[in-house]
Amino acid sequence: MHTKLINPKANGKNAYNNQGSAAQALNYLTHEARKNGREALFFDGQQDALDRGSVLAALDNNVKGLRANEAKFYSLVLSPSPEELAHIGGGDEAKLRAFAREVMASYAVGFRLKDGGAVGKEDLVWGAIIHQERTHRGTDAAVREGEVRPGQARPGLQAHIHVVVSARDRAQRVTLNPGGRVSRFSLRDWQEEARVIFERQFQYQGLTPDRKAAPA
Repeated sequence: MHTKLINPKANGKNAYNNQGSAAQALNYLTHEARKNGREALFFDGQQDALDRGSVLAALDNNVKGLRANEAKFYSLVLSPSPEELAHIGGGDEAKLRAFAREVMASYAVGFRLKDGGAVGKEDLVWGAIIHQERTHRGTDAAVREGEVRPGQARPGLQAHIHVVVSARDRAQRVTLNPGGRVSRFSLRDWQEEARVIFERQFQYQGLTPDRKAAPA
């Protein structure tokens, strides 16, 4: 299981710039569906089939109290390993949605607020989309050695989940920064909990506690 918070400055993709509208990020995340001639469907904590516009409106209308140079949303990637995917029947989207919802519930309760208050899953504003494919990057060893071309599809089970989550709670009173102080949110603890959730939810036992998939 590989779970990460995307750093928009280091990632190299302008699509992940999070200081303004989420439009560019969501548009980028529709690329797989568009390439395959399908409608891009997102999901959230309650609904299984949301269009891009619905998710965009939810995120862009949830920025009250944030300054112009502050992050408006965060991009997360949940990437089960090929072995984990095989255990749940490959890229079973119903199971991946159920898993993502549990992981986002864990994300919510991982925040420790200044006043000692708690964050619940219902306080989050987020949308997610499942991708079944990954492609080789120019930095991959196989590309550098001339074995494959950049953009060529990677073989095997590659399903992963992209989540875009608001930097504000639903009431727009609290800022939720997963990359801030560890005393407020431990990214490492949440990443480990994602692995535990998968194992518990699907009765899966990995060979090692730190088994990871290739990053998205």
